[in-house]
Amino acid sequence: MKFLITLLILCLPDLAGAQDTTKIKHGALMLSQAMMKGDVETLVAHTYPRALAMTGGKEKVTAEVQKFLKELAAQGMSFRSVEFGNVSKIVKAGTELHCTIPHTISLTVKGGYVSARSSIIGISADQGKTWKYISAGNIPLETLKKVLPNFNPELKIQQQTAPVFHQDKAGTTSN
Repeated sequence: MKFLITLLILCLPDLAGAQDTTKIKHGALMLSQAMMKGDVETLVAHTYPRALAMTGGKEKVTAEVQKFLKELAAQGMSFRSVEFGNVSKIVKAGTELHCTIPHTISLTVKGGYVSARSSIIGISADQGKTWKYISAGNIPLETLKKVLPNFNPELKIQQQTAPVFHQDKAGTTSN
């Protein structure tokens, strides 16, 4: 019995960490759903504040994302899906906690869809109670270090892969 209690006490930090990663992944899923629905307000509200400030502020970022989504639609493209992998180890970075979440994003295009793998960084300034996010796989490391001045090199970032075209199931492409 004593062994079982000791084992339970030793595992409690891991159980607490699993709970934290659930919250992180839930936030990432919420962001992907917001992007797919075109809910720019939710997207911007959960973006890391320093990244917003460095890119011109909330209003400018909101306008840029809205413009981007309109351009996608004008080209006949739309978000098809986002699939997330496992949350990385959570690392301490100054007074913040950081982690990465790898993902595969797919866009519907004429004749099929394109997909690419990348990652986002989850950032918590309140010891894991709330999380904000930034795109990571398409950003040079030196730029990330400016956005995250206490960047911890233990944080492993999945670099964005080249998009791969998948032809629609009908086997034809439309013009």
